[in-house]
Amino acid sequence: VAQKKVAEVLPADADLRVTSLNPAADRIWGPAAAIAGEPVTALYTGHPVLSSRPRLTAVMGSDRVLTVENVTSGSADGERVLDVNVVPLRSREGMAEGVLLIADDVTEKMAMRRRLLQAERLATIGRLSAQVAHEVRNPLNALGLNVEVLEEEVQKIAKTGADPAEAYAIVR
Repeated sequence: VAQKKVAEVLPADADLRVTSLNPAADRIWGPAAAIAGEPVTALYTGHPVLSSRPRLTAVMGSDRVLTVENVTSGSADGERVLDVNVVPLRSREGMAEGVLLIADDVTEKMAMRRRLLQAERLATIGRLSAQVAHEVRNPLNALGLNVEVLEEEVQKIAKTGADPAEAYAIVR
């Protein structure tokens, strides 16, 4: 049964400081009390876009959504992979009030994609192995048939009491 996934939502004020987060975001960033007032950029230290105050400020001053895919983030239950959308927050009057980070946890999707690619690689190796085995088996079968024919010829010569050198000449 498929479960509907709730996106992790993290609003930040005009100073790009965390104001709150939804329960789903607790799994990624920890309790709201622990990060309330912290700069959003501190949550993504080292990420070239999400740790960039100028980039996030530019989103706040625009009407555009910034989408960043495959962002790795540590959490209580291990490293997670997120697709993050940064959306400008506006007041009723249209004034910039901050940004909203909406993160979709795509960890399982990425793991499933890796497993699928691995399965495809293994299937390809299996097909290649079957082809190689077929290519090796054909000459071996032909060689086996020729050995049987040769054996019959040598037995015929042996039954007639002919010179063993004649049998040796057939083999060569």
